[in-house]
Amino acid sequence: MASEHPDEAPKRLSSDESLWGNQESRRKRGGPAFGVRVDELPPEEPSGTLARPSRPLEVPEPRPRRRRLLRVDLLIAVAAVALLLVGFLLGAAVTRAGTREPRPVTQTVASPPSTSIVVRPGPPPPECLVAMERADAAIAYLVGQIRDQRLSDTIQEFVESRRACQAAVR
Repeated sequence: MASEHPDEAPKRLSSDESLWGNQESRRKRGGPAFGVRVDELPPEEPSGTLARPSRPLEVPEPRPRRRRLLRVDLLIAVAAVALLLVGFLLGAAVTRAGTREPRPVTQTVASPPSTSIVVRPGPPPPECLVAMERADAAIAYLVGQIRDQRLSDTIQEFVESRRACQAAVR
């Protein structure tokens, strides 16, 4: 408790002293009546228990909150469906409004003649094998993060051998 003299330093309390001073004596300690003032207790109950109320407590009837929430949820769902329907109809109207003339009827187009590929049995030409080896070497340099003259030379050799492979196949 603060002292009456402002110049005086605050006093330390022992564990037995109350923080609230004299006010603590007017309160009842512990039990179900914790924090209830003693002078508020009825005089016929000196034991410290609270007196029973003269009339029974009225419990208010629970409001139909669940129905209200259900109505709100239903209203939100109906509004969402209506909004989606309006958006769909507006989108359909806008896309149709942009094209006034009817769409042309598609005509059946004759399929182009099929290209025949002649497969020759046997091993590939040696020029093609060299091109594949040089492509593998260039890929290995790229994967290995090697970005120097070796990569440049390998790519140039691959381009030359690829052209030789195409010439050998024709």
